[in-house]
Amino acid sequence: MHTLETPLSRDNSLYRYIRPRLKTVGLEWVDFQLMRRTHSSLMRELGIDPKIVADLMGHDVNVNLNVYTQTSLESRLRTSRYRCRAANRRCGTGRFHPLQPN
Repeated sequence: MHTLETPLSRDNSLYRYIRPRLKTVGLEWVDFQLMRRTHSSLMRELGIDPKIVADLMGHDVNVNLNVYTQTSLESRLRTSRYRCRAANRRCGTGRFHPLQPN
C-alpha cells in the first residue's frame, strides 16, 4: 500500500511490482532500460509518431530514435530483400518498386 512516507518512484515500483512478476516468468534479468527500449521499439513498429513516443519517454526525438529504438530482425530482413531486388531488377522507369512480384 502506498503512503505519503513511501512515494512511488521508478525504482521502488520496479522492485515492488514489476520485478516479482518478471521473476515468476523467468525474466528476472530484465531491467528498466530494456523495458524502455522494448516500449520504444514496439511503438515504432506500430507506427506511432516518434514525437509522441519521445514525449512519453521524456526525451527528444533524436534520443528516442538513436538510443532507445531498435529495429526488428523482420524489418532488417525485409529491407535486405528490397535491396537485393533493387540491385537485380529495375522497374520500367528505372526505379525499384518493392511490391513488384519476383
